[in-house]
Amino acid sequence: MKVKLVISIILLALGGTSGMAQSKTSDSNDVCYRWRTQVDPSTQRIVIDESVLSDLEVEEGIGCLLELKGLKGKARFQGDTRANYNKSEQYRPHKKSASIEIAALYYASYLFENNWEHADAVVLVDDVTGKTNTNALVERAYKSYQAWFTKVVRMGLKRSRERNLDPLKGSGVRWL
Repeated sequence: MKVKLVISIILLALGGTSGMAQSKTSDSNDVCYRWRTQVDPSTQRIVIDESVLSDLEVEEGIGCLLELKGLKGKARFQGDTRANYNKSEQYRPHKKSASIEIAALYYASYLFENNWEHADAVVLVDDVTGKTNTNALVERAYKSYQAWFTKVVRMGLKRSRERNLDPLKGSGVRWL
């Protein structure tokens, strides 16, 4: 898979191991561990000052977060992301809480956009049916994010940000 190759290249450039990041483990020596702690409540959170991250570190973080696909446990954060979000009649409580894998996508977008409030909530929505946080939506979202991330690595983070590349463009999935 291209994303795994890209992550391996990034890890090598940062002095990581030559093998794939074992981000699904709890090994604190793993380069991806600090990124997992941002979304997985079963780990002790490592505070990361995102304001001083290099482009390579942001790419590393996004790549590591994309490796969390399949982690269905409850995420470290979920729900509304804006303190001033108006819960209008259109807002419906979501029966499915955000899983680690969904929070990982949200956090990846946060790293890219440098904006925690890039969406109203940590909720994936199907553009056609309006369903939220389903397994099918997560599959489509991950496929779209992986293709997007390949472009980001190829173009570079700065240029990708300038072009406002959207990880969910054309997927039929959006953030609430």
